[in-house]
Amino acid sequence: MSWTLLIEVLVLPVIASCAILPQPLDTNDLLRGPFISPALSLSVNLSTVTGNTSSGNLLKLRCDPVRYGRNLNVESCRKVFGFIAQDDTQTVFAERGIVQPHDLNLPFRATSNDARCYVQPILTEGAVTARASPREVGEAAYTLFQECVVKRGVGGIVGDIGGDNHLDVIIASYKPNVHCNSFPGPPWRSCIGLFSDMHADKNRQTFGHLPDPRVQVRLPIAYRAGKILHPQAIRAGLSTCIADRRCTVKIDITGQPTGLSWYEVWEAVVALASTCVRGRQKCGKATGLGLGRNVYLQLSDENPDADIEPLSVGSQNSSLLTSG
Repeated sequence: MSWTLLIEVLVLPVIASCAILPQPLDTNDLLRGPFISPALSLSVNLSTVTGNTSSGNLLKLRCDPVRYGRNLNVESCRKVFGFIAQDDTQTVFAERGIVQPHDLNLPFRATSNDARCYVQPILTEGAVTARASPREVGEAAYTLFQECVVKRGVGGIVGDIGGDNHLDVIIASYKPNVHCNSFPGPPWRSCIGLFSDMHADKNRQTFGHLPDPRVQVRLPIAYRAGKILHPQAIRAGLSTCIADRRCTVKIDITGQPTGLSWYEVWEAVVALASTCVRGRQKCGKATGLGLGRNVYLQLSDENPDADIEPLSVGSQNSSLLTSG
């Protein structure tokens, strides 16, 4: 009951032991390619892109700079594929919180180490679940990479992926505001559990401190990765890593309450963990969230204790990420 679309991501600190010492991020000049306005739809034979003569699937593909970004960095996007498993196991995807049995909670994404490019599977409109393998997701995403990122410098979406054609895959840009510090980070695999099950709905709420009557989400909030054990994770030898609760995230605010969605928080957690924990094995901080740009996240490595309850919002997710 797990799978392997592997990205690895996440979490932030709740602790003063993770004081933030900003360091410059690795940056690259963004590739400037021709703009398509507003979108370009293509039909691409998968075998011509992957070199796989046994597959002749015709993919519905759309390059769209408005929805998925323009001037994507080719090298940043290329490195995402190192975090997507080459596995043929069929995985059932569904939105987190759904009662119907499934293997992987959505949203889920594979992110580059600079967090500026990501690959993300999503359900097609009207679908409740979808079935596909990590390899199918990766091959579809690579088609997008070749047709949209390399040739045109923009992001895009490809549809009808997997055994039931209920999955779409996007490749897109993200603008992180992340600073890694000098404190050792938690194990990457420990962070997977937090990322997989944390809140991620897109409804905007008011985050802030009480006693302000406008506040809907009371800050600060602290989450810790829970104990997540699944047969596939055990077979992959990940159980001891996933079981610990060291990956901890703190969400807080400076100043007045502000509008923010849990999806935006989730995105920042993925970016922070990918850049600092997976990329540098460090703690870190993400800033500038919300309409007021005053919500921040901290990621730390904590010893398990009873002070913070394990996060267990989603169904039965396990890790599907490569070790990076």
